[in-house]
Amino acid sequence: MSELDTRLQALEIPSLGVSEYNQVMLEKKLACLPSQMGKYRHIINRALRQKSDATSLIEYGGGLGFLALVARDMGIKTVIYNDIYPESCRDAQIIAKALGLEADEYIEGDIDSVVGHRADIIVSYDVLEHIHNIGEFLTNQIYICNPRGIIMHCSGANLFNHWKQKQIRKMHVEVETMARERKRGHKDGMDSLEAFCVSRENIIRECSNHPESLIKELALATRGLAKDRIIQLATTIKGGDLIQLETDPTNTCDPYSGNWAERLMNPYKISWMLGSNFEVKILAGYNPTPLFSNPKSAAYNIMIRVLPPRLGLMIAPYYCLFGRLGSLWMN
Repeated sequence: MSELDTRLQALEIPSLGVSEYNQVMLEKKLACLPSQMGKYRHIINRALRQKSDATSLIEYGGGLGFLALVARDMGIKTVIYNDIYPESCRDAQIIAKALGLEADEYIEGDIDSVVGHRADIIVSYDVLEHIHNIGEFLTNQIYICNPRGIIMHCSGANLFNHWKQKQIRKMHVEVETMARERKRGHKDGMDSLEAFCVSRENIIRECSNHPESLIKELALATRGLAKDRIIQLATTIKGGDLIQLETDPTNTCDPYSGNWAERLMNPYKISWMLGSNFEVKILAGYNPTPLFSNPKSAAYNIMIRVLPPRLGLMIAPYYCLFGRLGSLWMN
């Protein structure tokens, strides 16, 4: 266990003053800290192998800010943290300050708030699958990445891993059709507890005089849309015009926030959105595990590393959308 891991384990969570949501998230991270920190170090190291002279990093959608912590601990000179959730920006700074590893800047907001800042490495983990407008996000990477810089966006919503896909699709159906009880750590003000389909029905009901049968049809057809777009369609469309806009069988989002529920996407099909200025690879991610501590996991890691990426993705816990701006790849 590294010195940073030891200091994280020693944190007195109740006295930190972080939000309930991030208290719960931090407790979960600390419960499996060696594997979590091993994963984050691996992600940063993997980027540094492609950009060994990197001096700056942006963590996008940082949550607790663990990637930013690792980057700072590894000596990256300039570290910028970003998250759309105000409490996460505040809490990440509190945690980093307690560890003596504060980022240089904490930016609250979406991708447009980050544009204008540039770094040698742009990194995220479990963020891609929540971004409502993935095209806007990816096309903006050129405006935050330095020339010859690296982007490394990793997602556990791995469409190619059958077990992960099955698990995520089950969750999709649940949040789409079932209301949820508020539990400790709920992200108040950001995540709805209402079934997403019911939320869409209510949005349509409030903005139109459609009969109930058409309201229900529209609610089904607008799965995956945010509130503004739902209102636009509900006030202009007629029943005969209905088509299902989201082609995936289960992907869905909170219509009030636009936050996708672990959206399953084919990384090969979205990578073109980065534009021709990026050299792109899709990599199979893995969590470094010592052989003696978990032989099964270590064996999987070896398989993921030696198999061609498209085969490795079938057993990988996450994928990496990995790109270099304006340069060739190193082998």
